[in-house]
Amino acid sequence: MRGFDGVQVLGKELRRDPSRALTELRARTAAAAVALRLGAEAVVSLEAPLRGQPMAGSQIVRMDLEKLGVPPHQMILDTQTRSTREEAVLGARI
Repeated sequence: MRGFDGVQVLGKELRRDPSRALTELRARTAAAAVALRLGAEAVVSLEAPLRGQPMAGSQIVRMDLEKLGVPPHQMILDTQTRSTREEAVLGARI
């Protein structure tokens, strides 16, 4: 059985320092797009909207991946997780 060759973009809390956090999330997304160009199969992002945030991290990742030209079939996106631990556990299952 062949394993999954992809990259997971972990979410980032945007409430405390929104500008800095958004910059970091966008840098993570850009790095994931580079991984795709180097042969990864897909990008995974699973973060739900966190309390006080207008949008889920995975929604921001989707928008940025689209801007970077990543096709939808290479995105595995959901809004299920509310912590880094949950993201890691669910991401490992994928």
